[in-house]
Amino acid sequence: MADITSSNHVNALAVELLTTLTQCTPETAERALAGLIASGWTCPSSVNVDADNHLSLNGSGDIQAFTDGACSGNPGPGGWSVVFVRDGAIVGEHSGGAKRSTNNQMELTAIREAVRHAPANASLAIHTDSAVVIGWLAKGFKRNVSEIATLCTEIETLATAKATALSFTKVTGHAGDRFNERADKLAVAAVGKVGG
Repeated sequence: MADITSSNHVNALAVELLTTLTQCTPETAERALAGLIASGWTCPSSVNVDADNHLSLNGSGDIQAFTDGACSGNPGPGGWSVVFVRDGAIVGEHSGGAKRSTNNQMELTAIREAVRHAPANASLAIHTDSAVVIGWLAKGFKRNVSEIATLCTEIETLATAKATALSFTKVTGHAGDRFNERADKLAVAAVGKVGG
């Protein structure tokens, strides 16, 4: 009998699951899985479900994502977070980190993960305290750093593949917005988990 806990077997199962759920190719699933692991993905500590035991993010429609990135040093250990809000209530949270990153990379990673976790065909309103990130994604700012260009392309590709309409709102950081404050808290905590 095969050892089902072997790394190769677990990886193959994960790729098969991603391929089945997203209808992507096995090669794309492998790259996505490698990207998640490299970006410090961890299982969320809790999952919000509705009365029918479905993820509250299920279904198309309007959803807000409050995103944030943090770094201890720039570059240094980094953290990102996304807080999903629908009808004024938090319906999902995700966070993670990287051992070496920049603040801008973490801000963009948070938005990429918001798009990744949002339902397909949704109107996703991104709230971020980073004006430069909005510039890169919505105003045509030059993407002179390869890591930034790659993250921006990943976000655009994911949004297109999922038919997710993105809009951006600049929020003032540390100004008392409860959802932005929650995103900041999660991003800073994620920095601590990767060594910051």
